[in-house]
Amino acid sequence: MRTCVWLLAGMIVATQSTTSNVRGTIAFAFAVPNGRTTQVFINMRDNSPTHDIEPFVPFGRVTRGMELADALNTEYGDSSGGGIRAGHQDPMFDLGNAFLDRQFPRLDRLTRASIVAEERVR
Repeated sequence: MRTCVWLLAGMIVATQSTTSNVRGTIAFAFAVPNGRTTQVFINMRDNSPTHDIEPFVPFGRVTRGMELADALNTEYGDSSGGGIRAGHQDPMFDLGNAFLDRQFPRLDRLTRASIVAEERVR
């Protein structure tokens, strides 16, 4: 039984973006066109040359606390999720945090994030 309720809820409708995958933007990860689910990532550098053509669609931006993202443990790289195209994510989907805790004991994780209205500069 899969523990990822949100994944099973369905795909998120694909949209085009006018925002580039620059440092601090939050974008959808996907394996196939129109296959976006709840997997997202923070662009830790300017990835626009490679990610904008995919398209990994940015839908948000880190507005405070980017230094916390910079401080996340990077020792596992993409191997903790296998990369969305690597096809090695089933154990993570099936076993959830128990798998991650066993295989990647020093993996950092977000426990809370907030969506706030964009502040308009006058």
